[in-house]
Amino acid sequence: MLGYLILQYNYKYNKNITMNDITEYSLEPFIGKEGIQIFCESGFFNNLKPFPNAVEVLERLSHKHEIFIITHPMNGVCAMDKFTSFNKELSFIPYKNIIMTSRKELINVDLLFDDCPEYLEKCSDKMITVVMDRLYNKNVDANYRIWRNDWLGFGYLIESLCKPKTFSFTTSASS
Repeated sequence: MLGYLILQYNYKYNKNITMNDITEYSLEPFIGKEGIQIFCESGFFNNLKPFPNAVEVLERLSHKHEIFIITHPMNGVCAMDKFTSFNKELSFIPYKNIIMTSRKELINVDLLFDDCPEYLEKCSDKMITVVMDRLYNKNVDANYRIWRNDWLGFGYLIESLCKPKTFSFTTSASS
């Protein structure tokens, strides 16, 4: 998602921001309010492509685990776009398992896979936390760290843990 946002921002505002420039989770210092608004444009989330192996790994895991998508939409347009995108790319996850909230710590799951430092910290004492490694979350204390988009590694981690029956992930599945 971040890569696509940066691509759109650079094109729209004739900038040259890279993923390596984003060193904190709050994007506004790097792309301003105008860049944040790109998230809210109709179709943004529908244009995202999943990371390599993400769909295959999640589908395989869905045979043994109940998967929830817990995502924070910024507005109604984002919510509809995310819901449509998840239904298209991850049709094996029941629509009732797509939860839109900014309060992920209130959801009762065994494991949270996320890239947001705030959510991981709020959930760390309630569930297993797995962080998708990014420059902006290097200092996050999580139970496990998955290196840059290694969805195969994530799948192996879940299979090795064998305990979580329910887990969630957020929009980190998309580029």
